[in-house]
Amino acid sequence: MLAALATMVLAQAGPIQTQIDAAEAGSTVTLTAGSHQEDLVLKAGVSLAGAGTNATTLFGTITAPDGVAVTLSDITLDGTLSPAGSTALSAGSGGGAIDRVRVQGFATAISVTGNTAALVLDRVRIDGGGLGLQVHSGLVHVTNAILVHQDAASVRVTGGDVTLDHVLALGAGFGDPSGAGVWADVPVTVRNSIVVSNNAGLRCGSGCTSLSNLVWGNGVDYAGLASADVSDVALDPLLTSAAEGIFTLQAACPPGEWG
Repeated sequence: MLAALATMVLAQAGPIQTQIDAAEAGSTVTLTAGSHQEDLVLKAGVSLAGAGTNATTLFGTITAPDGVAVTLSDITLDGTLSPAGSTALSAGSGGGAIDRVRVQGFATAISVTGNTAALVLDRVRIDGGGLGLQVHSGLVHVTNAILVHQDAASVRVTGGDVTLDHVLALGAGFGDPSGAGVWADVPVTVRNSIVVSNNAGLRCGSGCTSLSNLVWGNGVDYAGLASADVSDVALDPLLTSAAEGIFTLQAACPPGEWG
């Protein structure tokens, strides 16, 4: 098993898809630093990694067919060259892990449908577009994520079991009268998160579990069946410079587990 995991395929020349298709299970196709333009379909057991979100940019989309786990890291997905309405990453039923990934310029950044295995998003940043994370069904856990300036919603949930933990949702929902930072038709759990400066903060059609969140400065903080928990805080989070895209917290920020 260790030998298989150590197998590395470097995407330095030729189509990346060809290298994914030729890779054995347990391999990682590593995209070198720089820009790559290609739409990709993932293969079972094969991981895709870049050299870092500031080093490797893929101008294209990624699809994980049903049954194929997503294992994606250290890359920026840019929708500048993709057709209007494109989704950056479409995940099927295989679950997986998305770590240290940035998505920008897509109509929908990440869409999840039908996953029977858990999909974990960690240290993901999504800038702009219509929808940040869209979950139709499945088990999805998001942690340490930044989603900003989506037209409809930073997180849109129409089905599934979704937990958001240490998430920043900012500046979303102003392109849709019902838009929100977190917009859910089914129960979701939001905890230790910052939801600020959205059209609506938390909008829930079936009730949400809100625990120890900072919800502040939205057009309406809680909409639909969403309501504040006694552990929630309504104070300015004192982000370093949201206008410049610097979302760290100042030393004088309200005390809490968010960040």
